[in-house]
Amino acid sequence: NINALFKEHVKFIIAGRMSLSFIQQNLEPLYGQFRSYDRFNDKYELYCHTVQTEWNYTQHRPYKGDTVSELQNAPKLSHPRGA
Repeated sequence: NINALFKEHVKFIIAGRMSLSFIQQNLEPLYGQFRSYDRFNDKYELYCHTVQTEWNYTQHRPYKGDTVSELQNAPKLSHPRGA
């Protein structure tokens, strides 16, 4: 549950399909220059890039009978398919 991770301030990585518009919006502008030495991680043997993004965080509080909604900043680590 992503909301639970935000609530506990846990850092996490999300993998997604390239066909998702959310992924395409962030990767399309830099896809041509993505496979450069600067973006290669020797430890994991993949090309990576971190993008700051926003997430609509929602928490239902049954003890108060309300729902808290706020915009959270979430870093996203992404890499090209086949790297």
